[in-house]
Amino acid sequence: MALSQQIAPLLKAKVVGSYAHGDVTDRYPKRLTKVINQLRREYPNINEDSGKDAESVVSKILEIQAMMREKKTLVELDPIDEHLVIYNKELKKLITEIGAENANFFDAGWMFINHSPCR
Repeated sequence: MALSQQIAPLLKAKVVGSYAHGDVTDRYPKRLTKVINQLRREYPNINEDSGKDAESVVSKILEIQAMMREKKTLVELDPIDEHLVIYNKELKKLITEIGAENANFFDAGWMFINHSPCR
Protein backbone atom coordinates (compact mmCIF):
# COMPACT_ATOMS: atom_id res chain seq x y z
CA MET A 1 0.00 0.00 0.00
CA ALA A 2 1.41 3.39 -1.00
CA LEU A 3 2.09 5.87 1.79
CA SER A 4 -0.42 8.39 0.36
CA GLN A 5 -3.16 5.78 0.77
CA GLN A 6 -2.33 5.37 4.48
CA ILE A 7 -2.74 9.02 5.41
CA ALA A 8 -6.14 10.13 6.65
CA PRO A 9 -7.86 12.99 4.82
CA LEU A 10 -7.44 16.49 6.19
CA LEU A 11 -9.66 17.36 9.12
CA LYS A 12 -11.64 20.48 8.23
CA ALA A 13 -13.83 22.74 10.35
CA LYS A 14 -16.60 22.70 7.77
CA VAL A 15 -17.42 19.15 8.92
CA VAL A 16 -20.12 19.80 11.52
CA GLY A 17 -19.58 17.69 14.63
CA SER A 18 -15.83 17.34 14.10
CA TYR A 19 -13.29 18.52 16.65
CA ALA A 20 -12.07 21.10 14.12
CA HIS A 21 -15.58 22.51 13.73
CA GLY A 22 -15.89 22.92 17.50
CA ASP A 23 -12.50 24.63 17.61
CA VAL A 24 -13.35 27.21 14.96
CA THR A 25 -16.95 27.86 15.93
CA ASP A 26 -16.70 27.64 19.71
CA ARG A 27 -13.25 27.40 21.30
CA TYR A 28 -11.34 29.94 19.14
CA PRO A 29 -13.94 32.71 19.55
CA LYS A 30 -14.03 32.16 23.32
CA ARG A 31 -10.22 32.30 23.56
CA LEU A 32 -10.06 35.47 21.49
CA THR A 33 -12.79 37.10 23.59
CA LYS A 34 -10.84 36.23 26.75
CA VAL A 35 -7.75 37.94 25.33
CA ILE A 36 -9.79 41.06 24.48
CA ASN A 37 -11.33 41.13 27.95
CA GLN A 38 -7.92 40.73 29.60
CA LEU A 39 -6.44 43.57 27.56
CA ARG A 40 -9.35 45.84 28.41
CA ARG A 41 -8.99 44.97 32.13
CA GLU A 42 -5.25 45.65 32.05
CA TYR A 43 -5.73 48.89 30.14
CA PRO A 44 -9.05 50.35 31.36
CA ASN A 45 -8.29 53.68 29.68
CA ILE A 46 -7.43 51.99 26.44
CA ASN A 47 -7.69 55.22 24.41
CA GLU A 48 -4.93 56.93 26.36
CA ASP A 49 -1.35 56.70 25.13
CA SER A 50 -0.54 53.71 27.35
CA GLY A 51 -3.36 51.71 25.81
CA LYS A 52 -2.94 52.47 22.11
CA ASP A 53 -0.90 49.31 21.56
CA ALA A 54 -3.53 47.30 23.42
CA GLU A 55 -6.33 48.78 21.31
CA SER A 56 -4.35 47.95 18.18
CA VAL A 57 -4.14 44.33 19.35
CA VAL A 58 -7.86 44.30 20.17
CA SER A 59 -8.70 45.58 16.69
CA LYS A 60 -6.54 42.86 15.07
CA ILE A 61 -8.25 40.19 17.18
CA LEU A 62 -11.64 41.50 16.13
CA GLU A 63 -10.51 41.24 12.49
CA ILE A 64 -9.53 37.60 13.06
CA GLN A 65 -12.91 36.88 14.64
CA ALA A 66 -14.64 38.42 11.61
CA MET A 67 -12.44 36.35 9.26
CA MET A 68 -13.56 33.19 11.02
CA ARG A 69 -17.24 34.12 11.19
CA GLU A 70 -17.43 35.26 7.56
CA LYS A 71 -15.19 32.51 6.13
CA LYS A 72 -12.82 35.06 4.63
CA THR A 73 -9.54 34.06 3.01
CA LEU A 74 -6.60 33.91 5.40
CA VAL A 75 -4.19 36.78 4.91
CA GLU A 76 -0.45 37.12 5.16
CA LEU A 77 0.77 38.63 8.40
CA ASP A 78 3.38 41.32 8.92
CA PRO A 79 6.65 39.33 8.76
CA ILE A 80 8.14 40.78 11.94
CA ASP A 81 9.90 37.54 12.86
CA GLU A 82 11.02 34.26 11.31
CA HIS A 83 7.87 32.37 12.31
CA LEU A 84 5.66 34.79 10.42
CA VAL A 85 7.89 34.61 7.36
CA ILE A 86 7.45 30.81 7.43
CA TYR A 87 3.69 31.15 7.98
CA ASN A 88 3.35 33.52 4.99
CA LYS A 89 5.36 31.14 2.80
CA GLU A 90 3.19 28.17 3.83
CA LEU A 91 0.02 30.21 3.33
CA LYS A 92 1.08 31.03 -0.24
CA LYS A 93 1.63 27.31 -0.87
CA LEU A 94 -1.76 26.49 0.63
CA ILE A 95 -3.51 29.08 -1.55
CA THR A 96 -1.76 27.67 -4.63
CA GLU A 97 -2.88 24.14 -3.70
CA ILE A 98 -6.50 24.72 -2.68
CA GLY A 99 -7.33 28.17 -4.07
CA ALA A 100 -7.86 31.44 -2.22
CA GLU A 101 -11.60 30.85 -1.85
CA ASN A 102 -10.84 27.70 0.19
CA ALA A 103 -8.00 29.14 2.28
CA ASN A 104 -10.17 30.03 5.25
CA PHE A 105 -10.75 28.78 8.78
CA PHE A 106 -13.38 26.27 7.63
CA ASP A 107 -12.04 24.86 4.35
CA ALA A 108 -8.28 24.74 4.95
CA GLY A 109 -6.82 21.80 6.81
CA TRP A 110 -7.40 22.19 10.53
CA MET A 111 -3.77 21.50 11.46
CA PHE A 112 -2.65 24.43 9.29
CA ILE A 113 -5.15 26.68 11.03
CA ASN A 114 -4.47 25.24 14.48
CA HIS A 115 -0.76 26.03 14.20
CA SER A 116 -1.06 29.40 12.53
CA PRO A 117 -0.07 32.64 14.26
CA CYS A 118 -3.67 33.81 13.83
CA ARG A 119 -4.69 31.38 16.49
